[in-house]
Amino acid sequence: MKLMDLSGKVRSGKLTTDHPASSYGRAVLVIGREAYGTLDVLGWEIVAATEVDLEALKKAGYALQGDRFDIPFPVVDAEMMQIIGMDLEDHEEE
Repeated sequence: MKLMDLSGKVRSGKLTTDHPASSYGRAVLVIGREAYGTLDVLGWEIVAATEVDLEALKKAGYALQGDRFDIPFPVVDAEMMQIIGMDLEDHEEE
């Protein structure tokens, strides 16, 4: 899959459980050798991805958007939203 970071740079990445940052079988997004958590990539956009990639991103809790793709919010759990100071009610699905 290809993702655009906040600076506009397009990067190739993959979800994998074969990285030390993965725990309890939960996949992490790896670009190069570096793992990125769900909060590390907030605001990044999907440039190219398969349907399988999109489902895997959603299942792993990544909230990414793109011109063709839209993974609805919230995918971060309520406890994490409280920790980072987000109001869950502002982001509930209708």
